[in-house]
Amino acid sequence: MKKKLKKGEKYDSYKFRILDLLKEKGPLHPYELEGQLKIPHASLVDCLSTLMAKGWVKRLEDGRYALFTYKELEREVEEVIKKFKERGFVEISINDVAYHITQPPEDIKRLVYDCAKKYKLKVGAKSVRPVILG
Repeated sequence: MKKKLKKGEKYDSYKFRILDLLKEKGPLHPYELEGQLKIPHASLVDCLSTLMAKGWVKRLEDGRYALFTYKELEREVEEVIKKFKERGFVEISINDVAYHITQPPEDIKRLVYDCAKKYKLKVGAKSVRPVILG
């Protein structure tokens, strides 16, 4: 007998299926995801929004969705840290970097430490207010 999923479990299942399909097929339009996965439109939109907010997928200029790769995240972290270095900072916080790339601090911690080392910056305590780079 097939187990009936609760709403939260169903959404998690949808998210994993979306990620799997994007990994397998590459960037896809929402209507392609909807058609291939047989996910209700409202659920698809909710799942894509959540996956974007968590940094797992990105929306391309042509409206397709794609996986956000580790290399892209690494490049974004490096660009932000480089800007801090150019502005004369000697110490940065993980929260400041996370603010500029809209990623949760816990997801980029290792990247920030590695990149800060490369640019000879110290990683300090959490900032009270994010430093805004132009």
